[in-house]
Amino acid sequence: MVREYIFIILFFLYFECPSFTQEVNIKMNVPEHIQAGSDITVEIELNKGERGGLARFQQQLPKGITATAINLANADFSFEKNKITLIWLKLPDESRVKVVYSIHANKHLKGEFSIGGEVFIC
Repeated sequence: MVREYIFIILFFLYFECPSFTQEVNIKMNVPEHIQAGSDITVEIELNKGERGGLARFQQQLPKGITATAINLANADFSFEKNKITLIWLKLPDESRVKVVYSIHANKHLKGEFSIGGEVFIC
């Protein structure tokens, strides 16, 4: 029974997301350092090519860092449990989509952290 569901899901993704195999590039422009108690601006550039459907971008931030939306390119923004989530029901028509948000580091934050992310586009 589970195999049938997996097959149906894969079938849907293959035929409903014809651009599923197209390459997507993400470029993140962020300062190398942030001082405790300060804010920085983060720019995410998504080179999506011709894709234009549903999309989601998620980014896990370390504890002590919060995010605030600035320019979202028509995405819905949420920040819960230290995770940024951007959802587009339909991506903008442009082949490159730019998202800008700011992050604030708690004044007691110490140490080194890395920030990554993941994207899903249908």
